[in-house]
Amino acid sequence: MMAAATAHVGSIIAVTAVLTAAVMALGFVLLYHVTVRRRISRLLGIISDISAEGSETRAVLAALDIGVIAYGGNERLLTMNAMAGNLLPEIPTTLSDFFSRYGEENGMKASMFLGSDALSGMVYLKGRTLVVTVQKRALDQARLSGHIVMIRDVSAEEREETRRKEFVANVSHELKTPLTTIKTYSESLLDWGIDEKDKDALKKDVRRLYDDSIRMEQLIEDLLLLSSLDSRGLSLKVDTLDFARLVRLATERVQLMAAEKGVELTCVVVAHIPKVLGDRASLERIVINLLTNAIKYTDPGGEIFAYVGTIVDDVYVKVKDTGQGIPPEYHEHVFKRFFRVDNTGSRRFGGTGLGLSIVRELADLHRGKIELKSEPGRGSEFTLLIPGKRKVLRDTRIMLLEGNRPVDAVGRAAADEIEENEDIQLPAPLEK
Repeated sequence: MMAAATAHVGSIIAVTAVLTAAVMALGFVLLYHVTVRRRISRLLGIISDISAEGSETRAVLAALDIGVIAYGGNERLLTMNAMAGNLLPEIPTTLSDFFSRYGEENGMKASMFLGSDALSGMVYLKGRTLVVTVQKRALDQARLSGHIVMIRDVSAEEREETRRKEFVANVSHELKTPLTTIKTYSESLLDWGIDEKDKDALKKDVRRLYDDSIRMEQLIEDLLLLSSLDSRGLSLKVDTLDFARLVRLATERVQLMAAEKGVELTCVVVAHIPKVLGDRASLERIVINLLTNAIKYTDPGGEIFAYVGTIVDDVYVKVKDTGQGIPPEYHEHVFKRFFRVDNTGSRRFGGTGLGLSIVRELADLHRGKIELKSEPGRGSEFTLLIPGKRKVLRDTRIMLLEGNRPVDAVGRAAADEIEENEDIQLPAPLEK
């Protein structure tokens, strides 16, 4: 019996050992699977992070307004963004080919052979001016140093710089001409003396001095106005205006100038003219510039008509003269600053050469436009069109109902009037 008990205990111990071993084995198996799963999960997380970082990098590169190209340590192409493809007609697959294609004339290829780590040069392609910069960079810890190429389009800046230089040169010329006259006639009066000249000659000299001082004053006023327009610093005082009356008053102001030239000036209102929203001083400046320009270029005995009318929801003033006319190829250029069809126009007709450019820019501020019809020998016809007040209010009301607000002076004035006088239900702002 003792032997049977001993055998039974041994069986229990054996079964227990087997079960323990099985449980331990199962535990090891479960632990292994958990560990593997954790490793797989961690690996998937790393892959996901890498993928996300790659997507973010591609998104950043795509959003840049400069071209970016990366070449690896073996000088072969790694990646580039879409802007690089837009700026350059061809993206070479190796760095050496890139320098051969875009670095010969600007000296970048020669600088590379001399061992420079940072290179920069200008590339001119089909009217575009590009600044290309190449820098040697460690792309990551595992790779050799590669090269990053950055391309920036500076065509607009180049045009603006050219325009600035031309503007300064023209201003200098326009100021120098009256200053030279003032200096010459002043020296004449000082050298000859007032007593040695008769009354008529003295009056003539003083008149010339006065005329050129007025010309300088006009030039400075025009330059200050253009400076305000360029810097968006011109503040418009927008009111409801009687456009027909504004044009009639402007015509009366230049009647004396027309009479002295021997030109007949007539204002004709051809219909009932609706009110407009605008800055009185600016609109008067537009009309007077158009009228004085017509007077200057119309010979004695000629005629000028200022027609005021309406087309659908727009109002217009059309200044038509019987002057010398403008060739079609110059129609767009006459609105540029200091442009004259005849370069001697400044001396023959006076003025600053800025009048029509001011007209166009002030018209733009009133949501208007200026049109020109002219042929040599058949006179010119300048037409200013601006929207009537009802049209501006209607367009602004639609914008407000859509949740938008005008940013221009005329639109802001219309929005203020609508909100003050009308029971308009504006949509609630969108939640961010």
